[in-house]
This record gives sequence, structure tokens and C-alpha cells, in this order.
Amino acid sequence: MKNLKILIALTLFMFIGVQQISAQEKDQQVVQEKVYKTTKEDVPSEVQETLKKYSNYTISKEATFTKKGNETLYRFKLKKGIWVDYLIVDNTGKVRGLESGEGDK
Repeated sequence: MKNLKILIALTLFMFIGVQQISAQEKDQQVVQEKVYKTTKEDVPSEVQETLKKYSNYTISKEATFTKKGNETLYRFKLKKGIWVDYLIVDNTGKVRGLESGEGDK
């Protein structure tokens, strides 16, 4: 009888452990976002107005965007001299961030 209780307890712990592992795998799949490509001319006019503020940088013609809920985030490559940065702008023209391009050639 004691062996049966131990066996049931071990089976229960294994079942709970397997469920947690599979739940973590689903979370990682949700984190991956779909990235779309576009050009600088195809973005909304609010975003183009924001890009004019960065006229002292060389802005690449290609851009990427991701959709998060009802918001679209555009990512532009900015270059000045040997420095490369990425400007993140939402669809209303508000700057959401600036990423360092360390490691890019």
C-alpha cells in the first residue's frame, strides 16, 4: 500500500512537470513576432514627418514593421559616419526608441 502511494505521488509530480514544460514552449512561440518589410515612401505621413527631424543621418530606404495590437512599429536604419542605429517609430509618428547597431557591419 505504501508503494502504491509513492507510485501515485511520483506519477502526479511527473504529470505536473510535463504540463509546465509544454506551457513554457507555448509562451516562447507567442513571443516571436511577424516582421514585414516596407519602404520609407510607403509609411504614413506622420512617420515621414518624424524622419525629417533626423535629416543629419543617412536613413535607409528599406524599413521593417511589426504589428502589436492596433499599433504598428516601424524600424528604420540610421547611419552617421561609422555609427549605425535603428529608430523605432509608431504609426502616429511618436518615437518609441533608438537601438544601438553594435555588431552590424
